[in-house]
Amino acid sequence: MRKSKIIYLLIIILLLTSCKNLQKNNEIIKRYSNKYFEFNYPSSVNVVNVGEDKIFVKFINNKTSNIFVSIKNKKIDSIDKILKEDKKTEKEEEQNVRLRIKKKIFKKIKIDNVVGDRIEVTDAFLNYNEKQIKLNLYKSNKEFNFVFSNLSLNKHKEEKIFNKILKSIKFKDFKDIKIKKKKIKSKKTLTSKEAIEDAKYMVNKLRIHPDLYYSISKNEFNKKYKALIKKIESKEKISKKELFILFSEFIAKIKDGHTNLEWNKSGYKKDIRNFPLFRNGFPILVNIRDNKILINKKNSSKIGEMVGGEIISINGVSADKILKRMKKLIASDPNSKKWVEVRIQDGFPMWYSLIYNGSKKYTVKYIKSNSKGIKKVVLRGGISERESWKNNNYGKNIELSYLKKDIAIIRINKFPFENSDGIVNFIGNMKSYFNEMKDKKIKYLIIDDRFNLGGSPELADYFYRNLEKNNKNYYKGKVYLLVGRRTFSAGVTFSNYVRLKDKKIKIIGNKTGGWIECYGNGAVVILPNSNFRINIPIISYKVLKNIKRKGNLIPDIKVDIAPEKEALGKDQVMDKVLELIKNR
Repeated sequence: MRKSKIIYLLIIILLLTSCKNLQKNNEIIKRYSNKYFEFNYPSSVNVVNVGEDKIFVKFINNKTSNIFVSIKNKKIDSIDKILKEDKKTEKEEEQNVRLRIKKKIFKKIKIDNVVGDRIEVTDAFLNYNEKQIKLNLYKSNKEFNFVFSNLSLNKHKEEKIFNKILKSIKFKDFKDIKIKKKKIKSKKTLTSKEAIEDAKYMVNKLRIHPDLYYSISKNEFNKKYKALIKKIESKEKISKKELFILFSEFIAKIKDGHTNLEWNKSGYKKDIRNFPLFRNGFPILVNIRDNKILINKKNSSKIGEMVGGEIISINGVSADKILKRMKKLIASDPNSKKWVEVRIQDGFPMWYSLIYNGSKKYTVKYIKSNSKGIKKVVLRGGISERESWKNNNYGKNIELSYLKKDIAIIRINKFPFENSDGIVNFIGNMKSYFNEMKDKKIKYLIIDDRFNLGGSPELADYFYRNLEKNNKNYYKGKVYLLVGRRTFSAGVTFSNYVRLKDKKIKIIGNKTGGWIECYGNGAVVILPNSNFRINIPIISYKVLKNIKRKGNLIPDIKVDIAPEKEALGKDQVMDKVLELIKNR
């Protein structure tokens, strides 16, 4: 009896295994086609157009791999000349920043009689090992780029799928038509039909996100989407301002700071003319912290004694109500309230005009610091666009300054991406800074990462090499690292890597604005009617195992910030570092 049961169980296991294998072997194969080429792909991936000249291939069960295809205009006189240029460019990039290369292959290829080159790189940076395969193919004055990225080197299935897609590519006999940039037609209002079309387009493209339902369930996401459509359907026409607010509220529900809505730069100036975001905008800059709106020192002399005062109300609306309304529009990682506050602060005149419309006069009630009574002032509306973004002026990507003879500060505002003009300047400046500090025998280095909104994690790795002891030119003095609520994306990744690699480097400041684990390599999607721009990440960055990965980075030494002092320009975090240096 027992034997028969065992045999029965074995038969069931064999049947289940064979069914599973049969499913794998009989995977549904689909066909993608556009006016330039077509290819086969399995049902285990999604293919989404994110523009006329960009295609994204998402692996459904893998968040750390993706395929991105782009199409560009390219004048082709000689294929051999272009391939030589590609090789030269790749070498220059490698000399600039590229990376901790483990393996590199560069070879000439042909797919469906279309000639090009294949560059295969396996490298290491920060906590990641990445394999990237890039194909450049050239036909009829067009350049076709097929790029495969994989941050999990132990997974080969995705690479096999990529190679199968490449083998199945068939190019069409297309005419040499230049890809033209779409002309932006700025409208004050859209019809309900146009707005719904944009909403559907937006949601379709959002599905390329590697983990769309991390913070919001699929069911809840669909409910919010239906509610959005219902609001739009209730109107015959909808203003572009109102639609921007509705879409911003919807996207903010996803709880990912890398997924956000922006005005399209191409139509931005026209929109400013149509919607006086600044002409009658709120005229003063503010600091926002701990749910307070304080008057910023960066304002011009027109506000005089108001500097440092706490705003109680604007045009009869309480500060608390204003902030509560604005917070609903800001995309952020989960539980990142300080990031939300700083994003409101950086664009306060714009956010206020969007929600409450501009005004020729503003009645502001405020409490002056160290004063009990409420004061009232009437200000003339209007602020220049340049003035309005002073809070958001981060300066150069990397800057060096000195506090004393033996104390240097390197402030990192951004790690520019490869193929950008800023990357060469960043690397050149970085090298000269470390050489200069070496010549001056600087004892203390403060790396200010508080304003670093992110960028290239590869470049972050390159910067860290200046601190590594196995690098013969490494900096030998004492290092402090500052973080804060503006530290985001690769800025957080860099700070976390420093913490993991060198326990002697103290991290000082406040909780970072972004999470340690985050998303990146964003695709840009332009909505067809409103022309709003959506940034959508396409890959998930994971850190090493057995380490706290969720949430924001917490500094070793936390500095409590007094909002009133901050509004007056007092750098309380820097004061703490100088105190630590003095007491060494």
